[in-house]
Amino acid sequence: MSAAPTQKATRLTYSPEPSLDEASPPRAWLGGHRWWAMLLFTALYLPLTLERAAVKPLWEDELFTLAISRQTLPEMYRALATGADQHPLPFYVVTHAALATGLPTEIAIRLPEIIAGWIAALAVFLYLARVLDAIYALLGIFCLMTTAVWGYATEARGYELMVAGSAVAFLAWQAVGRRRGATLGLAAALMAAVASHYYALLVVAPLATAEAWRTWTRRERRVGVWLAFAATLVPLALSLSLVRAGRGYSATFWGKPSFQGVGDSYLFLLSSAALALAPVVALGAWSAIGASAVPMRRVPIRRDELVALLGLLALPVLGVLVAKLVTGAFVARYMLPAAVGLAILAAIALFGLFHGRALPALSAAFMLAACLLYVGTMWVSLDRQQAQRQVNLAAWMAGAGHEELPIVVAQPAAFLSLAQYAPASLTARLVFLGDTAEAQRYLRQDTAERGFSDLAPWFPRTVMSYAELRRRYPEILLYADWNDFGIRNWAVSRLLDDGGRLQLIGRNRDAQLFRVWLSDSARAGIGTNPAM
Repeated sequence: MSAAPTQKATRLTYSPEPSLDEASPPRAWLGGHRWWAMLLFTALYLPLTLERAAVKPLWEDELFTLAISRQTLPEMYRALATGADQHPLPFYVVTHAALATGLPTEIAIRLPEIIAGWIAALAVFLYLARVLDAIYALLGIFCLMTTAVWGYATEARGYELMVAGSAVAFLAWQAVGRRRGATLGLAAALMAAVASHYYALLVVAPLATAEAWRTWTRRERRVGVWLAFAATLVPLALSLSLVRAGRGYSATFWGKPSFQGVGDSYLFLLSSAALALAPVVALGAWSAIGASAVPMRRVPIRRDELVALLGLLALPVLGVLVAKLVTGAFVARYMLPAAVGLAILAAIALFGLFHGRALPALSAAFMLAACLLYVGTMWVSLDRQQAQRQVNLAAWMAGAGHEELPIVVAQPAAFLSLAQYAPASLTARLVFLGDTAEAQRYLRQDTAERGFSDLAPWFPRTVMSYAELRRRYPEILLYADWNDFGIRNWAVSRLLDDGGRLQLIGRNRDAQLFRVWLSDSARAGIGTNPAM
């Protein structure tokens, strides 16, 4: 019986001769102390990420996470059974545990994502340190973090956990047969990813394609790997009733799938890296020209690994197809795991472009680190400004008078932000106008309105329909923020169409406060000079 043919390494224009700087001080030192590269990354990542997590106000989706994660396990399940928020139950359980740490709310609720971002970077580092070296592994980490991945390390949703699970799954899959427990690690990582976000199930496709390629070329069937892939159906099966409930929102979901979503996904992934792309490409061109006489190094990456990485990179194509055929909902951030393939392939491509040399790779890594630092500090500054704006906004609204009137808000993000950060005397007057019929009429989608209505038992705030508002109050204050998706504020248009009279009583930047007379008797008693 003949032995199974040995798979050849993929040839990416290289030759076995060593690079001229094989014994250079950076490579010689990092080669023996490769964990210093990870420590260097951690020294930048943790302070920057924790600072942003501390100052960044919670936004609409995160406040949904907060409301559900504060509940007991049975109440979490009941809330998710409405279909109003479509993350799997284990994500909220993990967040519930994080909130129990006693840390400030903004940090505690984002703690799982902060840790997940670091784990994703570690998985990319370990793979690249094996197939290349520690210097190019450091470069790969910063390639990952200058994509949209870093931004979601400070958002209390399941996307960063999905990225971490995907990165660890790839690391474990390529280690099967070399490392004990790699198959179990693969199953656990994939199950954890799917337990964080249902779209993580798509990550199985590139890994399964690569495994099929490996089976065909090497005539070697690894049953354990296929069982690990099948294990991802366990969290999906346990969540089947919740998935069905969530699908009830797909018909009117705001994010509809289209093939434009493929390009949008790649633009989304690369938006943060735009500052660093030009100098890194210029460095690569200069390095390639300067080292044209240097033999290229051999990149020891297997063909099946390359298939898996290209499959990860192509996830947006698969995601749009699945959304069109099955789910009916697509948002670019669902494709965040594609950044894992993008970062690793970028590091490998730069290895070839730099002829495997250490100094250009270190220069590129520091360029990307500088980009991450600049973008991170810029976002921290903007988040501080947003937090201060919320303080000023609450003070302005409190000083507007008419304390006897309710303050009605029809914009989900604005309402949740005010409910979370405004003083208690102000939040007690807040009413959310959550009318699905009116939202459908004016906005052609009702995701937020349905969500608020379905989750009303778990939100400690008043939610009512437009008809109920008119029955209960003859006069209100209406808040509108045109900087916060002003197009979603259907209430102004509805009131004007219904003959309501609106009087502008204050403006704070893009925020406006109207006094509104709803009943006929209230309208008859107003003066002759309303603003609208």
